[in-house]
Order: sequence, then structure tokens, then C-alpha cells
Amino acid sequence: MIPLEPDEIRRMNKEELLKRIEDLRIELVQNRAKILRGSLKDVRALRNTRKDIARILTALRSKGEGNI
Repeated sequence: MIPLEPDEIRRMNKEELLKRIEDLRIELVQNRAKILRGSLKDVRALRNTRKDIARILTALRSKGEGNI
């Protein structure tokens, strides 16, 4: 998955950001399971997913909509 761009995150509203976080957290769990099975080809996907979650949480907090 391609990492999210900061401008893309800023354009999203709160509901879109929360939905995206939910999807990314599911993806993170799935990628961790793939690592345990040895079937994950791109190990950077795990790192990129964590960073995307952090970017979205930061954007929510800067908009004053934190406490998720």
C-alpha cells in the first residue's frame, strides 16, 4: 500500500479519518499474521501502516478532534 500524503490526510473529515484508522489497524493485524506465517513479501508494509496511523492521529489531534 502506498503511504498517505499529508495533503490527502488534511482534506479528509473526521469520519473519513476514523474509518481510515480502522481499516489501517485491521491491515496491521493482517500483516502481522502474514509475518508469522512467512507470507508477507514486503516487510515495509508493516512500517508504512504504522506511520499512516500515526499521521492520521496527529492530524486529528491538530484539528482538535483527538481522544480517539
